[in-house]
Amino acid sequence: MKPVPTDPTRLLPAGVSWEPVVVGESGAAVFRRGDGAAYAKCSASVRDLRDERDRIAWLARTELPCPEVVEWHENDDGACLVSTAVDGIRANAVPAAAVPALLKSLARLVRRLHAIPVEICPFDRGLSVTLPVAEEVVRRGAVNPDYLHPSDRQTPPVELLASLQVQRDRLQRLEQADRVVCHGDACLPNFLVDPETFECVGLIDLGRLGVADRYLDLSVIAANLGSGDDPQFSPTDAGVVLRAYGLADPDPDRLRRYQLLDALSWG
Repeated sequence: MKPVPTDPTRLLPAGVSWEPVVVGESGAAVFRRGDGAAYAKCSASVRDLRDERDRIAWLARTELPCPEVVEWHENDDGACLVSTAVDGIRANAVPAAAVPALLKSLARLVRRLHAIPVEICPFDRGLSVTLPVAEEVVRRGAVNPDYLHPSDRQTPPVELLASLQVQRDRLQRLEQADRVVCHGDACLPNFLVDPETFECVGLIDLGRLGVADRYLDLSVIAANLGSGDDPQFSPTDAGVVLRAYGLADPDPDRLRRYQLLDALSWG
């Protein structure tokens, strides 16, 4: 997790009011500007926040809907990234009646992201980046069991990691044959939705964006839809999204491996 500064308010731009926001799992302190037009994220980890700043700035130059960088502040306490607000509600907050429309729109937006030429993306999120992150989290004993599939929670994380490591060569071959620009943390709360049309209108929390196997994103979306955390969704919704995305016959083992990789990489 990104560490929170001892006093994150010391990093906020002066002269305007800021309201704390309690949302997300990043560990950073998030504030909404008084006029609602911008958000500030404060973290003691300057490098992590700088990575997010650079990815937002890059994606904002494409046609994909996302925030824009407004300000950047850095001092001995950490850093503060101020970006524009994207209007909309989080995708996991839509009512049950809106789920069919959301699923199709979500698939379209992810497909647009994945259609960006990998040659123009300067960021890497492939296995050479993500697997070492998981290895480090497991080494520290920092795996959060809540992120694991219920069937994995009784298995020691070191054994779960070993099951990925033994598949490294296979997964890397698949990745090299199917690289796209991925969000990197494609959970439902990171997609914003118009509350009237239920069209996906924005991508947020872009600190893990980069080129990777498309299953890096698709596995997280499928896991979110089938988790039961949001009762308006069901496990069958994952298949709806994958088919609408254009993946009529997804590889279940590949989905499973990337879901496990994601679960082990937060800590």
